[in-house]
Amino acid sequence: MKATLVVKDVDTGKSEEQPLENTGSGFAGTFEVPDNHKYELVIRAEEDSFYRESEPITINASGAAGSGSQPTTSGGEQDKPFPWLPVILGVVALIVVGVGVWFLMGWLKRKNRGFVGQMVVEIRDENTGDKSYPQYKKLVSFRGRFHLHQLLQLDPELKETEKYVFTPSNGDRIIIRNTAGGTLEKSGRAVDASSGVELKNGDRLSIPLQQADKTILIEYLV
Repeated sequence: MKATLVVKDVDTGKSEEQPLENTGSGFAGTFEVPDNHKYELVIRAEEDSFYRESEPITINASGAAGSGSQPTTSGGEQDKPFPWLPVILGVVALIVVGVGVWFLMGWLKRKNRGFVGQMVVEIRDENTGDKSYPQYKKLVSFRGRFHLHQLLQLDPELKETEKYVFTPSNGDRIIIRNTAGGTLEKSGRAVDASSGVELKNGDRLSIPLQQADKTILIEYLV
């Protein structure tokens, strides 16, 4: 899993990104305010089957009304500027670490999330038209994610099915995604599998393989 701090200068409209360090229990990084401008900060975290963005955090270092004032000392002493920059940097550091821990907790929860139901899997030989006997694969033993090749007992001939990844969804549903891009057939219609296709009880998939001249037929049952 990796995380990135996205900084947008609201005054100029320019954005820049900087990677955050994965400490194992969260993410950490430092952002120094380069100019007296207004900034929006967003934390972006991603993994193979995980993507999240935090709500924008606004940092106003422009010195405009409402962004702060410079208190004076008593007894006729010379006015001293309030140390806004260290305060802002400290707040940003706390926000980055806090949001990083939140992302990590969400990622761990998703990674350990279980599946329900089972898959009915058949393999059709496109050269002969013959189909294998249906195989019923229970999904309760999987956590977080698994790929189609695992359901096919890691058959070397069907290795290209590794790119089809399943992740759990809400309401006893699952999502299949082609990590290499491309389409598959759901209920007889071609759909884009690169962004993920949600399956509910009774949905059927037809996945043609390019290298093996075979088609994987799947039905999801809850």
